[in-house]
Amino acid sequence: MTLLQMRVPAEPWHVQELRDELLAVGEDVEMRPEVLEDFVTAIGEAFANAIEHSVTLEPIEIEVRQRDADLIATVRDHGRGIDSTCISASLPPATAERGRGIPLMRQCSSSMSIQKPEGGGTLVVLNWDERRLKMLGSP
Repeated sequence: MTLLQMRVPAEPWHVQELRDELLAVGEDVEMRPEVLEDFVTAIGEAFANAIEHSVTLEPIEIEVRQRDADLIATVRDHGRGIDSTCISASLPPATAERGRGIPLMRQCSSSMSIQKPEGGGTLVVLNWDERRLKMLGSP
């Protein structure tokens, strides 16, 4: 079931609009606060990366779906595509000014993948599985 489907201009001042929509999705599915924080952070990072690195004015497509007990979010831009050498698994040192987006997306979700879809651009797929959704916040 689709919970959210948006086409957002690739401009930074639309971040709050996206955050508001993501918070509404979290409320609709009664997401725990710590899961909601991770959810908004991961999708927000994917959106910010798309704005900065896609080098296009085409809108960014965001979709959130519920499949069984899992939540799946996709963020797709239609820009130049990701340079695979930029993908890092670990957070950079605290003194670094850049490079936190992809590691944060990984840490804030159950799984994350970055793909180069046919037709160009970049597709980020984020998943929150039932186990993660239930474990966070439990005593």
